Amino acid sequence: MTKTVPIVFATGGDPVSDGLVVSLSRPGGNVTGVTFLAGELGAKRLELLRELAPNATTIAVLANPESPEAAAERREVLVTAEAIKQRLALVDVSNDQEIEQAFATFAQGGTRALFVGSGVASSPWRAVKGYRPSMRCVSMFRTED
Repeated sequence: MTKTVPIVFATGGDPVSDGLVVSLSRPGGNVTGVTFLAGELGAKRLELLRELAPNATTIAVLANPESPEAAAERREVLVTAEAIKQRLALVDVSNDQEIEQAFATFAQGGTRALFVGSGVASSPWRAVKGYRPSMRCVSMFRTED
């Protein structure tokens, strides 16, 4: 990395653990930027979803395993689920066909809460939103895209 050219980044991951900066409060050097802290926010989103759907015995979790942000978010969500004693149905999806299969499984299992995680691309997001009303479940999305 250069030490003279200013570098500005935007990431959903953790820039400290990724080695981009020394700390969030004092990045140091010539690097600065913004982070969405996907992992940390994922845990909070799970807690909020549980409050919105307290009777959901299982919360379905969709994530794209190819997303670099998804791994950190999954770890945080799993730790939080264990702490609050919430059962999860983790499903990796990266295309519309996989989403269709996931929703067929959710419908059979009576899923009443859905957590859509990091890295689910724009096209599958539209597919997810199309299935959700027919499932009549509470949903938590990372963005409104």
